[in-house]
Amino acid sequence: MLSIDWSPGIGDPTWIGWITTVAYFVGVAMCIQAFRRARVNRRSSATSWLMLGIALVLLGFNKQLDLQILLMEIGRSVAQHYGWYEQRRTIQEVFIAMLAATLTGVAVVVLIVSRRIRELRLSLIGVAVLLLFVLERAATFHHAPILPDSDWLNAALELGGIVLVAVGTLLE
Repeated sequence: MLSIDWSPGIGDPTWIGWITTVAYFVGVAMCIQAFRRARVNRRSSATSWLMLGIALVLLGFNKQLDLQILLMEIGRSVAQHYGWYEQRRTIQEVFIAMLAATLTGVAVVVLIVSRRIRELRLSLIGVAVLLLFVLERAATFHHAPILPDSDWLNAALELGGIVLVAVGTLLE
């Protein structure tokens, strides 16, 4: 039987946590507006704006629900259940390496798309910043931080990425 120690709740009740959560959903609204403008003008960027909006919704909910904690609890419980919990550090390192490779691949795709669709360029730079934030948070959870441990640096990366995505919507 899996034992999971997680329950939904407010994950970041600080003022910066709430500002960031609100910023995610303002960014979502701006992506929806950019999607509508692109669709009306029959631009190829419409689908990208919709996908960015969906990504921001997911990240916004995760900001307060801490769904990554649930994922880690499930992983811990599975590892204990199947007897490979003692090798968790190696598995965590492999996970971080796979996440870094995946996010690098996503960043390459983002760069390719940004070269072809200019109105997305600033927002896609914001996506790259958010990807760095996600990678840093995942690495920190597994005791392998990439950047210096700083709440302000994490907040700047996360909010900076959101702002770049949102401001980029104004270029549509």
